[in-house]
Amino acid sequence: MFNKTLTMDNPDYKEIIPIAIEFLVIAGEIFTFLSPLLGGQVHRAGVIQLNSGSCLGFYNTNGGLILAGLDTSSIVLLNGIGILTNEPKVQERAFAEIKDNVGLDRLLRDTNEERHSFTRAILIEIVRFRQPLCLGLPHCNNKDEEYESYCIP
Repeated sequence: MFNKTLTMDNPDYKEIIPIAIEFLVIAGEIFTFLSPLLGGQVHRAGVIQLNSGSCLGFYNTNGGLILAGLDTSSIVLLNGIGILTNEPKVQERAFAEIKDNVGLDRLLRDTNEERHSFTRAILIEIVRFRQPLCLGLPHCNNKDEEYESYCIP
């Protein structure tokens, strides 16, 4: 699943969605102040039944990944706002794409993804341009290394 873009007909994607929805239900129960934000998702999640035979460890791992994604999502949004403030034409084009395909009276859904190529490209470019996580890895060696008769300074 890593380093590939999932589409709506991908079996991995179809397996992850119910887990993410169940996580939203649990998060809504724990963090009640988020319930107004997740209202539609919580209702939809109540209708979906998860397979009881699934591995609990898989749920825990996905829950951890979703929690980890909360930080990076907010960082990407803040970076995106900062970058897009300098690009009003890009903002206008993305807004027009969303308005034409979704409208102003409802939220974006994953079912609309295929019609939002420009908006998706903006998100990918924001993450590429300003990564949400800097690992602090050194960009040079601490000492000279030799590898197959090559000196790496």
